[in-house]
Amino acid sequence: AESASVRARLAARGWDAKAYGVPVNQEDLVVTLLAFSYNVLVGIELLEGRRLSPADEDAYLHLWRYVGYLLGIEEEANPCESYGRAKATLESIIVHILEPDDDSRKLV
Repeated sequence: AESASVRARLAARGWDAKAYGVPVNQEDLVVTLLAFSYNVLVGIELLEGRRLSPADEDAYLHLWRYVGYLLGIEEEANPCESYGRAKATLESIIVHILEPDDDSRKLV
């Protein structure tokens, strides 16, 4: 809801979506990044019954950290620096989505 509100305000102020594209907030970009990075590592663990080696996890997350850079995720917001940070970030976002605060409720 917040992203839609921001996009509507930008459009009202003359944002040229055709020239610049539709803006997407950092949290939405991060969730998408984690869907293809951390969630895949968790899926491998569930299927294989074990995690990948730390070196393989680090290499995989490094690749996705670069993808995040290409997507425009700000350096400090990019959670793919470690398995632990990716996990914590995803858990934090899920909690905040499932338990919206008063400001989030007002937007809806």
